Amino acid sequence: MKKYHLARWQIYFNHWLEVQCDRLSHRQQTIIVFAFLVIFGISSCYLMIHSIYNMGYKQGEQLVIEHIRELEILPKDSINQTQTKYGNR
Repeated sequence: MKKYHLARWQIYFNHWLEVQCDRLSHRQQTIIVFAFLVIFGISSCYLMIHSIYNMGYKQGEQLVIEHIRELEILPKDSINQTQTKYGNR
């Protein structure tokens, strides 16, 4: 039932929009399309630049770089104990 009402509303809105657009001249339609293109283009660029600029802005305060610690080396390496020299079978 909801789909039916939604479809009716969509048909009504499409008809109303078509009537409103037919009232405008071709020049007015072109100006409106160009204005919306500029508005959406500017907002898209603003959102992209804003998100790149603020990427990790608050996370930078949380990041802490630890200094490299000295690696603990075991006295006997298990790999060297099991290897045999080449030529000795």
